[in-house]
Amino acid sequence: MIRVANCSEDNCPKDWTNLEKSGESHLALCLVCFRKVTHVETLEDLNARSEIGEKAAIHCDKFNK
Repeated sequence: MIRVANCSEDNCPKDWTNLEKSGESHLALCLVCFRKVTHVETLEDLNARSEIGEKAAIHCDKFNK
């Protein structure tokens, strides 16, 4: 499962499949906070997005490594 990993909104859908798709496979839009969410592959990418204030989603398996 791909989850939004760095959002603190109370009503965040968290599940990537519940976000509005943009036509690009790695981008989606959260209709709760109206922010772009980028699907990333690594924890390094997730941390980089978080540092600049962007929302990111990552596969849950990445946290177990």
